Amino acid sequence: MQANIFRGAGVIFAAAVFSILIGECARADTVAYYRFNEGAAGTAASAATGAILDSSSNGYNGTAINGPVYSSSVPANPIPLTGQSNPTSLSFDGTSQRIFIPNSDAGLTLTHSLTLEAYIYVMPLVAGSGDGNVIFRGDDSYSYDPYRLTVGLGGTGSTTIGFAVTALDIFTGEDIATLTAPIPDNTWIHVAGTLDDATGVMDLYVNGQLANSTTTTIRPFEILNGANPGIAIGALQNNGEYFHGLIDEVRISNAALTPNQFLDVPEPSAPVLAVVGLALLLLRRRRGELVGNLNLP
Repeated sequence: MQANIFRGAGVIFAAAVFSILIGECARADTVAYYRFNEGAAGTAASAATGAILDSSSNGYNGTAINGPVYSSSVPANPIPLTGQSNPTSLSFDGTSQRIFIPNSDAGLTLTHSLTLEAYIYVMPLVAGSGDGNVIFRGDDSYSYDPYRLTVGLGGTGSTTIGFAVTALDIFTGEDIATLTAPIPDNTWIHVAGTLDDATGVMDLYVNGQLANSTTTTIRPFEILNGANPGIAIGALQNNGEYFHGLIDEVRISNAALTPNQFLDVPEPSAPVLAVVGLALLLLRRRRGELVGNLNLP
């Protein structure tokens, strides 16, 4: 009886471990997720409306402008957090290429908590382009941009990543909270900007490490009143501020994620692997048996 109780407890323990591990992967409140695996390496992305797929199931598909090219250079394959295959990224020439996502739904407004993250391989910005946007939401109104993740933000050059959110102010017109951090050129890195609505903490991460932080009362504003509103990857939503290099695995979330929820989440530590191994062993030995099988006398 006692042995069966322990075996039953083992099944419960193993199930709990897997529930925790799966939950870490699934708890991110993903709004949009662009993986850039629609085409073969060396081919230009289709210009058809909505051909750049949103893998989040929310349907925020994007449209490629001026043919960014699929590349076999990728930051990781498979993706560390999800284990999904990652054969291609998307290359932007820094002069005319971008992805446009219509601003047609409240899901992308993100006026409270948010996370913007992506893998980027930064090449020097093309002459005349002071910034290179990775993720951008805005319209044609100058400087009124609710949120952005941008290389060279404020003209700081290609070795700086910036994260900014903007609120409207009835006196000054706008209030902006900005974080910047140094990054290397010509190598794959993971970048993420987070804003926690409950605490006001705004963080900027490079390769899962906190690079800059502040506390702010600023939250991104909602309604875009200017012409050509939308979200862009690789530039402004209409044109300009073009990113030069490769971008992969762009994910937008409506929660302030922690590093263990980022796409580049570090590999499990040895103790975690040991626990998972034990859970696997217990599940294998007790597969198909009921916990309540106590063999009472």
